[in-house]
Amino acid sequence: MIFILATTEVHKIPVTILSRCQRYDFRRIDSGTIAERLQELVEKEGLQVEEKAIRYIARMGDGSMRDALSLLDQCTAFYLGEKLTYEHVLEVLGAVDQSVFGKLLEKLLAAEVKGVIQTVEELVLQGRELTQMTIDFTWYLRNLLLVTEGEEAAELLEISAEQFHQLQSLRKKVEDETLFHYIRVFSELSNQMKFSGQKRILLEMTLIRLCRPEMEKKEDALWDRLRRMEQRLTVMEEEPSARPVIREGETKLQQEAQSPRPALPEALTEEVQYVAKNFREIIQEASPLLRICLKKARLSAGEGNLLLVVMQAKWRRMQ
Repeated sequence: MIFILATTEVHKIPVTILSRCQRYDFRRIDSGTIAERLQELVEKEGLQVEEKAIRYIARMGDGSMRDALSLLDQCTAFYLGEKLTYEHVLEVLGAVDQSVFGKLLEKLLAAEVKGVIQTVEELVLQGRELTQMTIDFTWYLRNLLLVTEGEEAAELLEISAEQFHQLQSLRKKVEDETLFHYIRVFSELSNQMKFSGQKRILLEMTLIRLCRPEMEKKEDALWDRLRRMEQRLTVMEEEPSARPVIREGETKLQQEAQSPRPALPEALTEEVQYVAKNFREIIQEASPLLRICLKKARLSAGEGNLLLVVMQAKWRRMQ
């Protein structure tokens, strides 16, 4: 008699059991092998499935033949008797087309908040699953990061030649540091969305922060802020109207030296400075009604070492 123990969490098995077992580690199946097996089953069952749809289902199986077969059964059940296309698979699984990710990334790089929010609105109206969309977008950024000049990278990334060429053209517009930053942000976001009831709000707030890198305080967000500053400087160089006007034969420092400087007020006496510094503590000793009025007041220096208490218009009318 042979006992077979199968698990995906081998670290939870006690050492006393592991020491008495022969261990065989099964690796994930590559998407190409899964796609070939799915194609065989489709032909055997007489189903009409688009090749692009099979490749996408194989990739969504994430190395598991069982999961890929379950996804294929789910998709064919929705379109029984019809040809299963790539668009049908996206609709059933709530996934997003790769071309949408390219447009979304370009809008993020251009800091187009309105365009980014409109993209999310379109995906919601199409019934796309936002958590799956976040995971797929993270993989899209990963593929974009690994794109190289050689054609052999297309096989490594397990994508079609058409998608590979699209990534190549977009890769030239994005720096490595920006991709690392985006991958970290969306990896954290996908984990948060799994347990959140407000997935859309989380996604929109994250996209807005990426369009406004000054809102983020983490170190990898500094690269985005520097990149935006470089873009603004480039615009100033290309557009003469955005540059400061300097008269011929004069430098900016000379112009500032020639411009009239505002007269500085005379120094206030120590008593006035003491009252101004401790004004909030002093008004605590006033009557309740006067204290309420003075809390709305502000101080201003007047002529002749006078300290003015400036009231709001409504309080002046009451007096």
